[in-house]
Amino acid sequence: MPYVASSFAPNARVMRRMGVQILIGLFAFACFGGTMLWFYGEYIPPTIKLPMLSKPFIVAAVVTGNLFVVTINLALFGKEFFDNWKTELLRNERLLKERSEAQYESLKNQLNPHFLFNALTSLNSLITEDPKLASEYVQQLSKVYRYVLQSREKEFVSLETEIKFIANYLRLLKTRFASALIIENVIDDDALERLIVPVTLQTLVENAIKHNVINPQKPLQITIRTEQLHGAWYLAVENTLQKRTLVESSNKQGLKRLTGLYEHLSKHPVIIEETEQIFVVKIPLL
Repeated sequence: MPYVASSFAPNARVMRRMGVQILIGLFAFACFGGTMLWFYGEYIPPTIKLPMLSKPFIVAAVVTGNLFVVTINLALFGKEFFDNWKTELLRNERLLKERSEAQYESLKNQLNPHFLFNALTSLNSLITEDPKLASEYVQQLSKVYRYVLQSREKEFVSLETEIKFIANYLRLLKTRFASALIIENVIDDDALERLIVPVTLQTLVENAIKHNVINPQKPLQITIRTEQLHGAWYLAVENTLQKRTLVESSNKQGLKRLTGLYEHLSKHPVIIEETEQIFVVKIPLL
């Protein structure tokens, strides 16, 4: 399940602080009263001293002092509770905004003219060369669009669902790039029930396609795998690094928004690693 910070942790701290302050108050009251009686007891008239030493007076003094402490702490408790509620409200609003931005970015990648142009160009060549394969291509394309549109209504899907979706998208890419693109899946069965934000995997694969040179002489290799880091399951998308000098229709916000989104969903960070040979993004599964 996604990580959600407890709203009551700070309030529990206030309650502990209140208890400690009450104990300190009792101790201070006892010390102060004992000191006053020890040094100035002979100067206090018996008519005042005797009532001060009576049980009802001591109880009343203790209760009054503790009520004062409790009142102050309840005010602090209320302020901290309100501050936590406001912070949580702002966090949820930001989370919804970033989720919408990430889904919008993915949908935009699918609907932008560059993607459609490549998809239709591949389809046009298939119609004349292999009509049956062209028909399958259209079916895969429709499945990709259907999943992207339907996923807008979902907060999370299982990794297994996302893997099944990405298979349709990868078939489109293989039809388009053929031997110039090599894709490998290494998914652990134990991670399949973990949750992920819809179209996260498509966003990462699209990022690799968009930013790297792909041709038969220099195939792009993409590996999709799961691994355990720091006691958590991660989904990693790794590609050989062969950067394009010019990237069309890129505002460099896709990974940034995806990273910001998962910062709110998991206590484990998104990991981005780059060497001279590879680029890899690791997303914590929820």
